[in-house]
Amino acid sequence: MLYNSYIFILVFLPAVLAGYFLLNHLKRYPLALAWLCVASLFFYGYFNWSYLPIILVINVLFGTDISLLHLLLPLGISFFTFQQMSYL
Repeated sequence: MLYNSYIFILVFLPAVLAGYFLLNHLKRYPLALAWLCVASLFFYGYFNWSYLPIILVINVLFGTDISLLHLLLPLGISFFTFQQMSYL
């Protein structure tokens, strides 16, 4: 999902914003932050579902050893990118 795609602009972004502002309006601040985290992870996992935190649950419940390196890199890059954009 790209930032300039129709699915992002017409479906994903309005749904995330509506959910966030609705939860804030209902004074459910921790739930609003959780909603943003889930939406962010869905966004990262849109092309590759291995980015989703279900890997953590599988590792803990079943004792597997699925690598988390592919999850941490996109999260770190996007954090750095948005942090730098905030200075503009």
